[in-house]
Amino acid sequence: MKWPWIARSAYDVVLDERDRLRAQNDRLTDHLTRVQRREAGMTETPRAPRPALEPMPRELHDYIKGIAGGSLQKEIRDRCYRRHAKGEPWQSIVQEITQPEEP
Repeated sequence: MKWPWIARSAYDVVLDERDRLRAQNDRLTDHLTRVQRREAGMTETPRAPRPALEPMPRELHDYIKGIAGGSLQKEIRDRCYRRHAKGEPWQSIVQEITQPEEP
């Protein structure tokens, strides 16, 4: 099959129109998705994933294991993980937890 010859400028116009329509289609699809999420009672855009948590340092884990009482160990461990999840680095948590109490 032989295709007809066309001018380069006409070909460029068709390519520009195709790109414009694809961009417009993407915008409309995004808008429709956001409207559907809003109608379903969700936020317009999905929540960003939480950063992966680093494991608890061995020094802190051993210190907590040395505390008497399983429920107290769990409470301290959970409190440390919550602080780390909020963005506090492990080093500052270790320093605060393991420092000796002043009489």
